[in-house]
Amino acid sequence: MNYSKMAMQFVCKMAMPLALVFAACSTDEGNAISKVETTPGTQMGGSSEEPNVIAYENISLRGRAYYAPAAIDTKPSSENIDASFSQDVFWAGGMVTLKELDSTTLEWVDGASYTVKVDGAVEDSVTGEMRPSNDGVIRFDSVSLNSPIVMLIASSGSVSLKAIVDLRDSDSFVIDAFTHLKAYRLQKLVASGMSFASAKIQVETETANMFGFCGQNALEVADVRSMLNEFPFDLLQSMKNELGETGSIAGLSESTKGFMRSYALRSYFMKVLLFPESQFERLDDAAVLFYQEGMKKRQYLLRMLASVYGYDCTSANEGALVDINKNEILLKCHEGAWELVDGRVAQLDVSSTLGTMVDSRDGKTYKTVTLEFDGVSQTWMAENLNYVTEKSSCFRDASSYCSVYGRLYSIFPLDSIYNKYASEEDCIADRMNVWLTEYRAVADSLDEVGPLSESDSLRFIDDAHRLCKELHENPENPDNVNWSKVIDSLDVLNYDVCPEGWRMPSYEDWEALLTHVDYDLLHSANGNPVGFGLETLGMVRGGEGRYRMTLSAGASYLFTPRPTPEEFLQPGMPYVGDAIGMIYTLEHQFDDGFLKTAYTYAMWSRGFVRCIKDE
Repeated sequence: MNYSKMAMQFVCKMAMPLALVFAACSTDEGNAISKVETTPGTQMGGSSEEPNVIAYENISLRGRAYYAPAAIDTKPSSENIDASFSQDVFWAGGMVTLKELDSTTLEWVDGASYTVKVDGAVEDSVTGEMRPSNDGVIRFDSVSLNSPIVMLIASSGSVSLKAIVDLRDSDSFVIDAFTHLKAYRLQKLVASGMSFASAKIQVETETANMFGFCGQNALEVADVRSMLNEFPFDLLQSMKNELGETGSIAGLSESTKGFMRSYALRSYFMKVLLFPESQFERLDDAAVLFYQEGMKKRQYLLRMLASVYGYDCTSANEGALVDINKNEILLKCHEGAWELVDGRVAQLDVSSTLGTMVDSRDGKTYKTVTLEFDGVSQTWMAENLNYVTEKSSCFRDASSYCSVYGRLYSIFPLDSIYNKYASEEDCIADRMNVWLTEYRAVADSLDEVGPLSESDSLRFIDDAHRLCKELHENPENPDNVNWSKVIDSLDVLNYDVCPEGWRMPSYEDWEALLTHVDYDLLHSANGNPVGFGLETLGMVRGGEGRYRMTLSAGASYLFTPRPTPEEFLQPGMPYVGDAIGMIYTLEHQFDDGFLKTAYTYAMWSRGFVRCIKDE
């Protein structure tokens, strides 16, 4: 069972009715306030609007301390990404201290002070599982106080969170990141001469406006609390200090803005969302919920980032772009929500039109995109082909992946008549001849190069035997294919698997597209700015709120084979191949909210297919 999530649900349920959280939103009519108070708990005497010093004897309080900061990566992730619900720092224990405050000044008074231990996790005697002690509830029993206003301080390791509670409003409490931010601001306002009652209203108003509880697309308090409880403690402290002074999120310093931006772009859920949702649908409903919760957190963070930079996404600024990092990373307002945009998108000179097509062979419907640039028009399938053929398969040979990525296609195994070498001996002779020719060319250009030594001769021979043995043992190695013969036989080999009216793309098709659109920007993970919809290739595994996402070494996309272009025939590398027929991802990593890729053209064994329309 996921007790971290259960604990957060407990906090969210208590947040509204028990922790003096009411949404007070500014109106357009002067400074009028619309206040909606929560259902109060046990009334302790007096009115919270008029603090009076009244003795409280043998009272009891109960509540919960919760804070689960998420780690952020300081380096780009290039292979495995672990993602899970963050763990409550009070899961392992801690202390909660109750201190009296002066009901007028909110300063410490020489009154009673009580401390209780947070027992943290204990082992269930029946199941053996770890669970929160006492259901995670913190209790103060038989407490006697002179002031109705108290400060609660929850500490665990380097974390110390505060909450100010008026016991006349409730005998229950929550201590978390949200109460921590509000407590400091409340003290600052009262210290400036404002009454406690007025300060409470102002703090709730500021909080509602800062964190989006009001206006268009209002957010839920519990959802924002959940997000704030994942903020790193250093960031939370910076926000507390600065919000305490200004009461406005738009007044944060540049350093705190930068800290928030780094956290937002490198949070685990940002990386979760670089994988398609269908990867999580392969697992179970809990995995889909995990993904959807990540979507919500992502939107909350982007909204908060935009607020920090002084912007709100309304119908009046639809399409507005906000620069949050030197024009490299932008936020775009779209239909009331913020989207993360690669800065290169602003320079794109490509128009795209989305559509659909139906493959008459099996009735499957595919998304399409028509791209127009520099007088050229291309219509591509905007998802990978998923048509079953004899020589097609699913990623990792798992049928569920075909619904995510489509199918992988190949012309292998080939008949032996398409082999480049008739035998292993022919291969060895050819390799030796090529290497010797290359060696003589180097020797002729450099006077100091002497004759071929015996050790070099033996090394060449050993390498030739090793490589040719590998070719002989692997019939699908592209180095052992007579590509000229294959290219002349594509119809016979049923290479083109695209439906009628569509065809396999060519090298020239890909080159034309990638001359105008960077390969990164073809990916859904990077906002899918032109609608091409390449998906992040990899695996998602796990459950119970803990997942590992593993990037594949690279994704390959087939096109019609052709002789290797001259620019790929590099000196010293004579075995690039007699033909190329695949665009291949060289680099795959996550950095600052985006998928970073590079590509090359390569020899081919199998790959995905993006059909292009015959024009």
